[in-house]
Amino acid sequence: FGQPSGSALFEQNVVYDNWSVNMYFDNQPNNVARNNFIYNHPLDFNPATTDFLYVSNTLFPYNQLGKYSVCLMIADEQTSSNGTSNYAALDASKVYNNIIAGCRIGIRDYGEGAITQNYHALKNTLIANNTIVMPSYVIPNTTTYGIFLTDNAGRNVNTVIANNIIYGYNNDSLIYSEASGPLTGITLNNNLYYSTGATPFGSGSSSARLYNFAGWKANAAGSDTNSLFADPQFVDVNHFKTTGPTAYLFNNADLLSTSPARGKGATQNINPTVNYR
Repeated sequence: FGQPSGSALFEQNVVYDNWSVNMYFDNQPNNVARNNFIYNHPLDFNPATTDFLYVSNTLFPYNQLGKYSVCLMIADEQTSSNGTSNYAALDASKVYNNIIAGCRIGIRDYGEGAITQNYHALKNTLIANNTIVMPSYVIPNTTTYGIFLTDNAGRNVNTVIANNIIYGYNNDSLIYSEASGPLTGITLNNNLYYSTGATPFGSGSSSARLYNFAGWKANAAGSDTNSLFADPQFVDVNHFKTTGPTAYLFNNADLLSTSPARGKGATQNINPTVNYR
């Protein structure tokens, strides 16, 4: 994944239950992930002992394994650099038409290393038409996010996050920005969010501020004006809570005919052009 030539295409894959990242773009431009089904099963839980069977709540490092669960990550790593762009060669990534379920973080923006963090950003990036179903249970010793955005100190440019459906639980953040205040260089719009929690959006680095949907639009994002907060009405969202090794069926993330998401997306600049739903 770390070759400097870029232009990697990940298409029509089923990827699941990997530790720690199921699909990873690292330090190269022009990558595309489309039409993939990426997920993690819930950790096996023993209610008699209130413990995870293969991730102990008390024994290191097993009590930390749940932290490292990302479905798709786009990143720059200092140790993976091709020697150009100050350790930040990620550019023009396209992540669209994927179904993502059960990971601690659905889609993560990431910069690793002190130098990298001074240069990494989301540049000319498109994250669109994805369906993200977050885990319904609380993962020990960590926090869960649908989309996690690193604080890139204003370096993001020409990036669109649109037409995504994010479904969450437990007041976990559907979308979280480490940067406080409006997101510069990123346009969020025509997304559909839903959660059973009261304040399922967040921002901040050293400390978190949590918001309801109106608060997120007013105080954190400064956009998402045409987005909705409503139950997307999946065929069977509970399917993605199923434990054990049985493979999930992606069509349980299809939308019912009455879904408020239908017809609410905007056409994106994707080649070939793909319209939302």
